[in-house]
Amino acid sequence: MSRAKKMPVLLVGGASVLTALLAALLLAGGLFGLHEAEATQPPPPPPSYTVTVNTSGGDSTCEVQILAPTETAWGSTASGTFTSGTGVDLRFRVTCPSGYAFDHWESNNEDLDGQTNHGGHSGDFTLYENTTATAVFLPVVLPDAESTIWHDHYTQSPHWGDMYWHQVSSSSNPTYSFAGLVINEDFLIAEMDTSGCSMTLTQQQKEGFQNSWDSDWLIDSNNYRQELNGAPPNHKYDSHGFNPDAAPWDQIQSNEVFRLTQRMRVKGCPSTNNQGPWFATHSIHFKVVYNTQLAKREVFVKKSGVQGTGDPSF
Repeated sequence: MSRAKKMPVLLVGGASVLTALLAALLLAGGLFGLHEAEATQPPPPPPSYTVTVNTSGGDSTCEVQILAPTETAWGSTASGTFTSGTGVDLRFRVTCPSGYAFDHWESNNEDLDGQTNHGGHSGDFTLYENTTATAVFLPVVLPDAESTIWHDHYTQSPHWGDMYWHQVSSSSNPTYSFAGLVINEDFLIAEMDTSGCSMTLTQQQKEGFQNSWDSDWLIDSNNYRQELNGAPPNHKYDSHGFNPDAAPWDQIQSNEVFRLTQRMRVKGCPSTNNQGPWFATHSIHFKVVYNTQLAKREVFVKKSGVQGTGDPSF
């Protein structure tokens, strides 16, 4: 009887131990499984940041755009939200004619702040924070005068032309540098005056004269025409010479004067084609003189009442 009574106790005790072991194993398996499930979860997505670009100091001709990674419309402002680490390219433009030019970027992004890229964009920067960028536009400073500084004849005998320098300036700021500015000289057909001489010019001859004289000048840091060699007064000069025995000059009789008007304008946004506005206008006179010593005809030039050293008075 006593042996039969002990069996249930052993079974119950054994079952309790087995149950505890099984529970422990199941619990351990569950924990292992939980760790494994957590390890295969994808990482959280990277944050996104907002880019806002706008203009300052210009007018409706001054616009900005986000070119990449998503192209926005041109306007006074643009914005977009992009993933961190994205390459962003901002652009600016000025629609001609305009009295403004891009000067620099202002931004909380140090890779962009202060940039003065005049190529029409800021360059790329990588987005790691909310970024605000402002394209700063300033009024275009234009010269209001262009002077011709006569140097001398580039051949003394016979006279085949003159040497002279061109320089632009601003009356409000004489020390302002117009380096890089492009100037165009216009000789308009309607302003070619042959009434004071026997020369007649066909439309084709007028166009040829206009095309041969019209040119673009790049201005250097001293406001002189850049393409000329040397530096004043060390023989930096432009020169024009005319053969009085070739058309159309061979039509002009001695002591006759051919007149025309030269107009100066800034190429680019301040002016378009031959429309102006012109910041300087000069009257140019060409006079044919017969040199009795050399028995040759010579052409002399006077510009806005100023003539070259040694030129005959006219």
